[in-house]
Amino acid sequence: MRAAADLGDHAAAALAFELSLTAGAAFNDRYDTAAALPPAIGVERWADHVLAFETLYLPGEGEHRLVTNFGQH
Repeated sequence: MRAAADLGDHAAAALAFELSLTAGAAFNDRYDTAAALPPAIGVERWADHVLAFETLYLPGEGEHRLVTNFGQH
């Protein structure tokens, strides 16, 4: 829910707001400590391999995105 609200999903943001009022601190503590969104561009190392990636968020309805990976040895 946190990721959806952070990406602009108004329904998820409204639900989070309602839950913050209804459930109070029990919900707010968990919601506030939720992990941040992953980076859209970056490089990860797996042993001797390097993986570069880029995420492009596509316009329109839904949470469509295109993830491109580039492997390097």
